[in-house]
Amino acid sequence: MYGLACKDVVENYYCLDMALLAKNNIIEPGAVTKRHIDYDKMFGIDIELFLEPVDNGVLAVSLPTGKRQNIEIKTTQPYYGGYRYWFECPETFRKCGKLYYDVNTSIFVSRQALGLKYSSQYMDKKGRLAEKAKAIREKLGGEPNLTLPFPAKPKHMHQRTYDKVSQYSSAIEAVFLDAMSDELKKITDEVKQRGELAGL
Repeated sequence: MYGLACKDVVENYYCLDMALLAKNNIIEPGAVTKRHIDYDKMFGIDIELFLEPVDNGVLAVSLPTGKRQNIEIKTTQPYYGGYRYWFECPETFRKCGKLYYDVNTSIFVSRQALGLKYSSQYMDKKGRLAEKAKAIREKLGGEPNLTLPFPAKPKHMHQRTYDKVSQYSSAIEAVFLDAMSDELKKITDEVKQRGELAGL
């Protein structure tokens, strides 16, 4: 086992992701945007977002419980120009890019408010390497299975970029496989030693 299952990790919670809202053209300054988001068969939400042209806004979330949550949207101006949008956590009042659904209060709050960690924080070195390699494969449109061939180059990606990503992933996977090989050898040696002792 190179990972550790734990319920208090962000991967086990429904998430509102500002980056995904922007990617799906839900962030439209000066307009009111309405969408329905299905997380799975058991949980879905309706959202209504209003943003001032160059200022803050409000994201209204209609939850399956019948509750309606208004989430403040804050903006910052990066040094390279433009605007960056953030959720304001209703519990900690800090700006954050993601909010997670709290089943106890039926609202979305920050990771810090729920005391959540990332699953990688519970993993050893081998687990973190494996997850990093899987994430690279998924970003390229492949399956997160290290036994399958490495994904082909996406049409939109430059060959030079793909080569760098491929080489980086290969290096990570090689270190991971070496670590697993060392661990397997250690286990095999221990089993062999126990067998020899039992034979005495």
